[in-house]
Amino acid sequence: MEASLKLGNGNWATKEDSLLSYSDENGNFRPLPFDFTRGSTATVINKAGLMETVDSGIARIDFQGTADGSLLLEPASTNLITYSEDSSWSSWSKTSVSITPNVLISPTGNMTASKLVESLDDDNHFTQLNINNIPDTDYTYSVYVSKTHTRNVQLNIGASRLKANYDLIGGVVSAVSSNGTDFNNESATITSVGNFYRLTLSGHSITNAGNYIRIALISGSTRFYQGDGVSGIYIWGAQLEALPYATSYIPTNGTAVTRAADTCIGAGDVTTFNSEEGVLFVDVNPLDTDPLDTTIFKGIGIGQVTGDSLWVYITYDNKISAQIRIGGVTQFYLLSNVIISDFIKVAFKWSANDFSLWVNGNEEDSSSVGNLLPANTLQSLQFKVPGASNNFYGKTKQLQVFKTALTDAELQTLTTL
Repeated sequence: MEASLKLGNGNWATKEDSLLSYSDENGNFRPLPFDFTRGSTATVINKAGLMETVDSGIARIDFQGTADGSLLLEPASTNLITYSEDSSWSSWSKTSVSITPNVLISPTGNMTASKLVESLDDDNHFTQLNINNIPDTDYTYSVYVSKTHTRNVQLNIGASRLKANYDLIGGVVSAVSSNGTDFNNESATITSVGNFYRLTLSGHSITNAGNYIRIALISGSTRFYQGDGVSGIYIWGAQLEALPYATSYIPTNGTAVTRAADTCIGAGDVTTFNSEEGVLFVDVNPLDTDPLDTTIFKGIGIGQVTGDSLWVYITYDNKISAQIRIGGVTQFYLLSNVIISDFIKVAFKWSANDFSLWVNGNEEDSSSVGNLLPANTLQSLQFKVPGASNNFYGKTKQLQVFKTALTDAELQTLTTL
């Protein structure tokens, strides 16, 4: 199976405003550049497992959880917390806790993590920051917390309006809830980042009642307990985003900071692709979509700059679909009911009267009806729906395009996890 365009699979080459893909057709491993843009710096986890800052215009290869790396593409986002690395957490009020600054190496490799310690009081134990909560807005609150401590942790937006409990020994979210009046659509994650976990709490605000965020120590699931004066956790890097999911860390020092969106488009030309038959294969982990917004979807496609195209995309409810559009008309619609929760392998095959969608080793949908694009009309591969604004955001381990329609056995092998 020779691919006319390949990206990733442990082979990455980045430079300013460009990301190289390759072709192994006829043994020719020639570069095929994507045009890449991002108008700001951004952070990423490097091969050493540390967080580093990448210059504007340079694509980020993220090594969190994978030795081969993955291309990280994200939308624009703002950290609304104005002092994300104030080691004394001076803007945060403290209730029956104390904070000691600069006592542990943070995810950046610097001695900038602080320790949050409970008092001896029989009380709630937390630190809290006031925020300006806007109704009818998605929010995600995140913070880095050290692993393996006896005290569990609770994150809150507006106390019980939106909250989640995290088990730092087991590395799991033990509970997440909202009151349904001020917040709904709640979710939470816990992700390993070196010697820390990144805890996230997401929800949709209904009112402006949740006007503070909180980090609380809890005993089991109990918030009110007798402290011992010594137990605690290490904390670093708080972030609040007006998004339904967390994006990469955005450092701030006195004002809110916005990271620009990543855009990656334009690899290949009409000699790279075959309009009349072929396969588009991706190994991706997309960022969550907003299930409350049925207009949202994210695509990866091959097509003309503004015209006809074929693409795979992630629907608003985190499922995979594929289609060909000619003259603005969808020729067929293939859908997988696999719910995306991690990296998935997807292959979309097109040929005369034979279209199929494969996900994680299984044929999920197929059609024998639909028109093909005219010969020599596919011009470029883009991490977006060609001619539209639906950019793909998430992580990509690898991508391949084939000029021939692979067999079912080959598609099964290609997409098996």
